[in-house]
Amino acid sequence: MTQKYTTAFWLAFAWVILTNPARAYICDSAQFFEQCPTADPIFATIVSDFKIRRDGVVINAATLTCTPPISALPINAYTDELVLLQALRAIYYMDLGRSNHLPWTSKTLYGWLKENLGGFEISTTASFDYWGGQMFLSSGDTANYFVIRAKSDATREFQRKWAGPAGISTMITLMMHERRHGDGSAFNHLRCCPAQDPANPNNACDQTYDESLNLSPYGIQYWLEKNWISGYINVGVGCMTPTDQADALNWMRQDVNSRVNPATSNFCTNTPPVLTNTNNPPGNCNCTGISGSSTGEPHITTLDGLYYDFQAAGDFLLTENGPSFSVQVRQRWTPNRPNVAFNKAVAMRMGKTRIAVFLDPTRLVVDGRDVSLADGKTLSLPDNVGVTRNGNVYVVKHGSAETVRVVAVDNVWVTILGGHFLDVSVSLNYVAGGPMRGLLGNGNGDSQDDIATREGKVLAQPVSFEEFYHRYGISMSITPEESLFGEEPRKGPGVEPGVAEENVFEAPTKLYTVKNLGPREYKSARTACIKADVEAQPLLDACTLDVAVLRSPAVAKLYTGVAAPAAVMEVGAGIRIVPGTPCRTNVTGKDSHKTSHD
Repeated sequence: MTQKYTTAFWLAFAWVILTNPARAYICDSAQFFEQCPTADPIFATIVSDFKIRRDGVVINAATLTCTPPISALPINAYTDELVLLQALRAIYYMDLGRSNHLPWTSKTLYGWLKENLGGFEISTTASFDYWGGQMFLSSGDTANYFVIRAKSDATREFQRKWAGPAGISTMITLMMHERRHGDGSAFNHLRCCPAQDPANPNNACDQTYDESLNLSPYGIQYWLEKNWISGYINVGVGCMTPTDQADALNWMRQDVNSRVNPATSNFCTNTPPVLTNTNNPPGNCNCTGISGSSTGEPHITTLDGLYYDFQAAGDFLLTENGPSFSVQVRQRWTPNRPNVAFNKAVAMRMGKTRIAVFLDPTRLVVDGRDVSLADGKTLSLPDNVGVTRNGNVYVVKHGSAETVRVVAVDNVWVTILGGHFLDVSVSLNYVAGGPMRGLLGNGNGDSQDDIATREGKVLAQPVSFEEFYHRYGISMSITPEESLFGEEPRKGPGVEPGVAEENVFEAPTKLYTVKNLGPREYKSARTACIKADVEAQPLLDACTLDVAVLRSPAVAKLYTGVAAPAAVMEVGAGIRIVPGTPCRTNVTGKDSHKTSHD
């Protein structure tokens, strides 16, 4: 790979998607449970944390197969193992990143579960689900196990959804009930319920409902369903369609209220109230998914909300989440300002399909062939992938999971900078995790570790110029073997080649900031920005630089009313949180804000 280093000016007027690093991880449970657990980035984590046995035999996770959507999967293929993995996915994501929010533990629900549970035994002979403890000591396995009765086809039909007569929610509450028994005899049941016959050995009660460290097994079931409904623990109920939501609420309330109705209460004293729409209304849809973008010269906003500039030319990995989703960008210098880079092409893999959008001329390429897509039309592709064109905007969707929005920017700035360019935004309708990597970071909710090489090595902050470009930048450079830009070769003057036989990496040799401006031009540009009511940093410095470089006071108006990014990374200065920044969301990936680098 050839390395050529040229100077790049860090301009700052581009459109930028601002994302919200605080997010709900399950956007819509109806959509969430249509996805296969084996395709989830955290599948490997789950099967590493928990062994799965069937009648004592350890299941090889690599042999599990699943074809989405789950609703269309033949019931004999939707096995007890897949149902269990669906439940564990939901447990993993519903409170990911939180702490001290559960009354009985400081951990997440998943963390508390695995603290004292190491496996699941799916039994074809068990009559019910129960805490099995150390069942396999004779084989040297010291883990505690939860026994799951193998379910009938009819029961597994209900387990395709979150809530129902035997939905995933019911499975999880019982699992957590039994997990509580693993904490010792203090959480054994009593037979003191006023509404039940104390002589009946099948009747079981807890002494009291106490939302504290002492919350009992039945108490945990009640607490979870109450807070799933309210949205305090997000399982995507608030974002369901009205029909799906009404159905889910009905079944969750029916299940939870069976434990607290006077005639069936499982508490001897301090029975909590029956839940209704009045005392336990459903929470609003607060899910934003997660988004990131590469826009303008280009400016990067990671999936975790970190904002930085990446002034380099070449083909780069924007983001990747396993073999079925990858996005690459082609950055090139502009014709009349060769030290300024823009996105000139974007390529992606969605499922098994390669899709690319090129400029000069603007065209759509699918699996290496040009495709004509009329304005306002949608192209349907395998694996539930669709491409919609609206004017100069291409929206590529992979079911409800991923969306890539590509905008061909062709306006007044073309005259100033010479040559149009692409703005690219990526939205995920799930939590990022597992192998997620690229210029958009790892999406784990922590902006502090987003500047990491493709191999996962986090660069120490403040990162030096040399480390940032010649280690981080080069690591994101695409090799010919992994390039998704391949197409039928195109020839002719002024035509962007379809195949880059050699990806040439180019980086600036120094930074260009407001400190490089002369006193007179700095004062003039600064005055224009202040008159435009631009006061917050880092936008004020960015505005000053743009006005000076473009020699246009009108540029300052682009910054009027713009919210500052949540966090900013500057080469040589490190990462800093921007104080007082309000939450910003972007579900659709539309360019709803303008801002600039610092």
